[in-house]
Amino acid sequence: MTGYALGIDLGTSKIALVAISYPGREILMTKSQPANAYMEFSEPWRKEQNVRLIQEVVSSMFSGVIRDIPMPLLSIGITGQMHGIIGLDKNKNPITNLVTWEDQRGNELYHNGESIIEQMSYRCGRNDFASGYGLVTLEAWRKFDMVEGIKSICTLPDYIGYNLFHLDPGRIAPSMAHSLGGFDLKTMNWDNNALAALGLDQSELPEICQECSVGENFFIDGRVVPVIQPLGDSQAAFLGATSNVNEDILLNIGTGAQLSYTVDIQDEEIWKLTKDNPDVDIRPFLDNRYLLSANSLNGGNVYASLHGFFRLFLEHMGTSVEDEILWDKMDELASKNDAPFQVTPVLNGMRSDPHTCGIISGIDTNNFTPANLIYSWLRGMAQHYRELGGDFCRSKKGDFYGSGNGVRKNPRFRKIIEEVFNRTLHIPTCREEAAMGAAVLSLDAIHP
Repeated sequence: MTGYALGIDLGTSKIALVAISYPGREILMTKSQPANAYMEFSEPWRKEQNVRLIQEVVSSMFSGVIRDIPMPLLSIGITGQMHGIIGLDKNKNPITNLVTWEDQRGNELYHNGESIIEQMSYRCGRNDFASGYGLVTLEAWRKFDMVEGIKSICTLPDYIGYNLFHLDPGRIAPSMAHSLGGFDLKTMNWDNNALAALGLDQSELPEICQECSVGENFFIDGRVVPVIQPLGDSQAAFLGATSNVNEDILLNIGTGAQLSYTVDIQDEEIWKLTKDNPDVDIRPFLDNRYLLSANSLNGGNVYASLHGFFRLFLEHMGTSVEDEILWDKMDELASKNDAPFQVTPVLNGMRSDPHTCGIISGIDTNNFTPANLIYSWLRGMAQHYRELGGDFCRSKKGDFYGSGNGVRKNPRFRKIIEEVFNRTLHIPTCREEAAMGAAVLSLDAIHP
């Protein structure tokens, strides 16, 4: 049957939809809209979003696609931000905000001199918990925030799938479940020993279902439309951006940054790479492969901090320029550097060391100029990502892809990345890689 598949990406800062044709898989429509869902708190480490606002944006955008494409909708794929959770009551209604992956309560809340992360790691004998992970947030709700009435938890993509397309919020795909913590990659299920150490039972968490499975049949105009169980945004973006999932590498720079590639599940070397290294995740993928993802909390948000620094200086001088003009001027100046110095711009810390700070070194009276600062800042970001990837990543022989606004909107940064990695950087045709991947996966599920 001729028609189209729809992919929905529920990102941290925006919602994106991509429609692709079947057969042919040509892009018919791409839409994106800011989520504008952040809540304001006095604690800077608290990162929460209003679920209702996100739901309204997605519903409106979905209705627009149905109205504007006069073809049958064949399948729906959903992806979005991982790690974060929503607390639901017994009727599956949200009684908390969405606590996002950026949240730092796991590092900021202490009991008997230990942070939540330290306590959980000690009790479980695992070092892969990070602030912003669902089980860390759940522990904070239970032990510190004293949130009452929570009967279950789910991710944002799973909740939107339930609310708009009738998916069961009590089911979760491995790619999403793993992002919450307490997951056993070898059994592809919850780690019962870790849950027991935390005082949790597997029945309190969503049931693990198969990746790329049809979660529910949604009805539009009397027709059945399969809806695929939501998958993680890293996995979806990798699918939507690369051409050879076995050999290609993807560097995604959005709010944060990820350097990703896949490995065979039988390759034992991967466990050495990730041992005692919370900056590198082994994530569930498809077709008996894992997705390795070297993750940084320092992506476009870090370059935005430098932009904010210059903007603040202009305000102190009693003047201002439009944001886009300032971005363009920074890009222009970066090309005029003559004596770069060393910058390690990890302003948001790292999962392995939340309290680490950025470093600027090697400056003197001759090289400390705005042009050198901007160039060195960008080069330091690229070096940071390359170091996170490690030797295993550098051994990959496929193409090197770059995605996310941090790559697409900064030609100078793309050139710097190519210099640092010593590889040609390819930019995917579709700007919304995760939504594209979700749409592709939904077609794969119904037309293998």
